[in-house]
Amino acid sequence: MGSKKNANQEPNSFWNPESLSTKLGLIAGLLGAILTVFDVYGRFSGIKKSSVEQQQKILELKKLQAEVSASAPQVDVEYVDLSYELFLQLSNSQFLLNRKQNLFLNYPIFPGEIVDNKVSIRPEAIFSTHDPSEDENERHITFLILQNKGKRDAIDVKVILDRLALPSKVQINETAGRSSGSYISQLKSAAKNSKDSSEVVINIPMPIETGKGFLIPLFVTRYATQSDDKQWDVISKIVYLPKILEISDPLDHSKQSQSIRQMKDPVRLESGVFGRG
Repeated sequence: MGSKKNANQEPNSFWNPESLSTKLGLIAGLLGAILTVFDVYGRFSGIKKSSVEQQQKILELKKLQAEVSASAPQVDVEYVDLSYELFLQLSNSQFLLNRKQNLFLNYPIFPGEIVDNKVSIRPEAIFSTHDPSEDENERHITFLILQNKGKRDAIDVKVILDRLALPSKVQINETAGRSSGSYISQLKSAAKNSKDSSEVVINIPMPIETGKGFLIPLFVTRYATQSDDKQWDVISKIVYLPKILEISDPLDHSKQSQSIRQMKDPVRLESGVFGRG
């Protein structure tokens, strides 16, 4: 005999009220989760897009900063030793016009205690030896060269130096191959008891244009005819030893400061011109 279904048993159907409520709840929860995922994804995409744009702006800014930095003023420093004979030619405009090498000799000379504004050594700046055998042509003048190799003018240029007052001429003995500044210690030792020695600041009175520069006289020396360029006398009463160079950028007036190195071994650049690093 066939079995009878219980009259109280509910049919197994999707539309069963309790089952339907449960399933609708699950579907609603699933849809909510899907919507949440889409919302999070949308927001993440927006953040990611914003982040990409921000990174692009940062890269553009860095590129602009690099271009500005590359075009900034750059003042290089060097030393040069000039023979007295060549030094006298620096006031000859035709001589300078015809030059094709070492064009830094065309730069204006900063006048001071050693060289006057007529490009001449001040007589009172030199120790008198009263030696009839001494030849003026054995004299040399050492300069600091300031040269703007950047792409913008350098403004507010100043050089900080030690100004040494010597009691008498000083014989310098250098050691070949050394750049330890032995001449500096010898000069400072000679001037240690002088009350006139001090730190001074030389302010360049105008901007240094790109490709231009200045010559600052530091001291006068005398080389004996038999000298091997490692022994020389400092015969100027005042000696300047450069320490620090400061300049400003006209674009944003930011300041740059650099230590000035000491002289190196002399290298002959041409007749009467010796580079000293």
